[in-house]
Amino acid sequence: MNVEYRDRFLESFDGTRIAYRVFGEGPRTLVICNGYGGSFGSWNAIAPYLAPHVTALVWDYRGQHRSDVPGPEALTIAHQVADLQALLAEEGIERFTLCGWSVGVQVALAAWRADPHPVDGLILLNGAHERILQHVVGGRLGRLARPSMRAAERWLPRIAPGLRPIARRVIRSRRLLPALDRIGAVRNRPADLPEAMEQFIDLDLGTFCRMVQLADEQTTEAWLHEVDIPTLVIASAKDALTPPSVMRRAYARIPRAWYHEFPEGTHYTVLEYPADVAELMLEHFARLG
Repeated sequence: MNVEYRDRFLESFDGTRIAYRVFGEGPRTLVICNGYGGSFGSWNAIAPYLAPHVTALVWDYRGQHRSDVPGPEALTIAHQVADLQALLAEEGIERFTLCGWSVGVQVALAAWRADPHPVDGLILLNGAHERILQHVVGGRLGRLARPSMRAAERWLPRIAPGLRPIARRVIRSRRLLPALDRIGAVRNRPADLPEAMEQFIDLDLGTFCRMVQLADEQTTEAWLHEVDIPTLVIASAKDALTPPSVMRRAYARIPRAWYHEFPEGTHYTVLEYPADVAELMLEHFARLG
């Protein structure tokens, strides 16, 4: 199926220009909270499976890709949620299912917490529900996580210009996807991954590191049991960034949750198994009525 993508811009609540995309023609509205660093292209593989059933909205977070970069303190999860609320008002969306991938899990949960009434269901995909630096790689970085990210915020902008040409050549190599598949970093050689990687290295990496540190301050466990809507939790056994144990923790705390784990999937399940992820989503929509 050919999918029509409608790319638009919005001036958000504080004047920050936000880029967003709408696709699909279905009766149900799906709002996608992307991963930090994730681009619109991350959803290209799954879009043909979803487009007949949903009208989907995904946006570039402030500070990333085609959206404006505001001041360093205007990059919190709360700011992302406020942008989402501005987008919903702009598009006249009154009822929707909310999907979060990676750090987008935290954005989705925070958006539900801020205004639960229009959200009929949640989909949490390959992401920690709170304090991402404490949960990344299963918490094995421990106390090194935050100092490492602070150092990266300082040094990456200085060295990135020299490294980007080399990284771009590697990303564009035909050997990249087979190599990543052999070491188990990514499964099924997703065709959209190189473009997503190239867009990631073009980010303002200092701003990206700052956003991750601010997201690490987000907490949910104290109220996660209050999530009273049907919630689909999708994890992957080979996800090194967000191991299944992290997602099972959220699943155990949400009363009306369903859990699915891909035995061979990694952090990029939405690109690796788009048909299967879409099928799970459609089953979840059926539960919602």
